[in-house]
Amino acid sequence: MALAELIRRHDDCAPHRIRGSRRFTVHKSWLNRAPAELIPRIDECAPHVSLSLLCCCLKVRRCLVVGNGGMNYQEYHSHFYIWALMKAPLLISCDVRNITAETYEILSKEEVIAVNQDNGVPLFSIGSIE
Repeated sequence: MALAELIRRHDDCAPHRIRGSRRFTVHKSWLNRAPAELIPRIDECAPHVSLSLLCCCLKVRRCLVVGNGGMNYQEYHSHFYIWALMKAPLLISCDVRNITAETYEILSKEEVIAVNQDNGVPLFSIGSIE
């Protein structure tokens, strides 16, 4: 079972509407106990993922899981495209020394990375300081 599917199955992980706004949040009890409940289930979630990687991805929810197994080719593509739109830092969680050709193809799409990357234009300058 993929980690995302395990998270979706928890009752209190369902988003709750914040009063007076259009935003949603996750119930606080989920945030407090999620790592404690998920870390012992690492074998169930992804046997090839290290404990440090799992902790990283729980803390950094924008962590790319492309190449870790558990998803098909189209799901990896979707995950990578969503990552690009979020303007998140490129945190590849798979072992880049042993990636497949498909994973390399997805992670090396220059046009997708270009959507993610900042264009480097300064917002403003004061005198000679940008």
